[in-house]
Amino acid sequence: MRDLNIQKIKEGDAVALRQLFNELYPLLLGITRRRFPGLNRSDEEDIVSEALVTIYKNLDKAPTESQEGFIGWCKVLTRNISKRMWKETAMRRLRWTQLGEEEATLISDSAPSSQELEDSLNSLLKSLTALQQEIVRLRLFGMTFDEIAAHLNMTRAQIFRNYEGALIKLQKLHSSTYNEEE
Repeated sequence: MRDLNIQKIKEGDAVALRQLFNELYPLLLGITRRRFPGLNRSDEEDIVSEALVTIYKNLDKAPTESQEGFIGWCKVLTRNISKRMWKETAMRRLRWTQLGEEEATLISDSAPSSQELEDSLNSLLKSLTALQQEIVRLRLFGMTFDEIAAHLNMTRAQIFRNYEGALIKLQKLHSSTYNEEE
């Protein structure tokens, strides 16, 4: 792994952050694959994306003494996130299979309609650039970053940066909307 300027990363330097994400992506993907063999590519990428966003959001808490300590911190965050996401998915599946027919009907009756979900998603997507919107839509349709890069004639790193930026923007927008409703 190339030398990372941890101080510049913590200061939010775009070049240093890009280098960090490019260096960490294959490492975090490997951790995810070893911990949960058999996941499909999309689920693996979701875990790594979540880990990278969490790392970015918690940079102020990252150790700066050494690159090894910093990378170790990133690995621990990734392991914890992958474990949490795996548990959440398993619990959702378990709850759904344990529901009786009546309970399942009650849940489906109280759930927002597909039109409500689509309207909500469209309003969130309007805050993104046209490229970010396209990348998010293609990911939602199950395409991998490599497939999207080929489809849009861009590099995988460009696609990933735009996707990551879209997730951060959507998360901020969703958080601010949620806080206003309370």
